[in-house]
Amino acid sequence: MTVLKKCSKHWILNSIMKVSRSHRFKKQWAKARYTEFAPVIKRLIDIILKNPFQTPPPYEKLHGYPNAYSRRINEQHRLVYIVRGDTIELDRCWGHYGTL
Repeated sequence: MTVLKKCSKHWILNSIMKVSRSHRFKKQWAKARYTEFAPVIKRLIDIILKNPFQTPPPYEKLHGYPNAYSRRINEQHRLVYIVRGDTIELDRCWGHYGTL
């Protein structure tokens, strides 16, 4: 597992990467954490925190949204995250893309 430290509003990974969660992600995670998809979402988050561009599993750049990427949770749901410099923002974990 990845070791994270809380610092103000952000989580810090190895004192280099900051991780934030959007309001939408927090609401969706509250729903998803009790489903059979929770272990898959946690595993994908661990992979993203180590290296947001690591493959496998494959990631997809979202067209029209700068620095936004998604990874498949299952056929219907995607984990969407945004990479901004040294910060990774977890944007959504339930449903399909919609608007960011």
